[in-house]
Amino acid sequence: MEHRQIIDWAIEATQELLQKQGNIQETDIRDRIIEKFNIKRQRDYTSDKEHENRSDLIVYHKGKPYLIYEFKKYFKPIRKSEIVEIQKDFGKLHKAHQTHSSCKTYFVLVSTSSYIEDAKIEGMENFMNLSVGLNKIFKLDYMGKMIYLYNRKRAIQPDFCVLSWEIK
Repeated sequence: MEHRQIIDWAIEATQELLQKQGNIQETDIRDRIIEKFNIKRQRDYTSDKEHENRSDLIVYHKGKPYLIYEFKKYFKPIRKSEIVEIQKDFGKLHKAHQTHSSCKTYFVLVSTSSYIEDAKIEGMENFMNLSVGLNKIFKLDYMGKMIYLYNRKRAIQPDFCVLSWEIK
């Protein structure tokens, strides 16, 4: 089980949901990923939602947290209040990584390409800039803690994009 597989399932889930219902929620994407996870039997891996600090998706390997995810979706302009929510998710993932140092924590954004440039955090380089290559490090001072974001995987589709950052 790898991060790449989760992102591939997020892409498939988003495509399916946009075709069927148009308006989708983060929980719709997460639940589809869990369905796909359960269909493909995962030896030694299990998944859960809203555990480990109430994270959106947790993948366990032999009972221990292995991958922890927070998902956000934006198909409209991103408001300042939503940037605060993104920062809280970064803080939550940072805490999870500190608690379970052997696991990897990821923030995943599903959005239309035209809106991701709106998500600027004051005092931080624009982490959603599509022209920035993978593995770039971004730093955020959040409530006195230095959080590091690493561009990990991205997929640009005609109607949407899926971007992910590893949080440490």
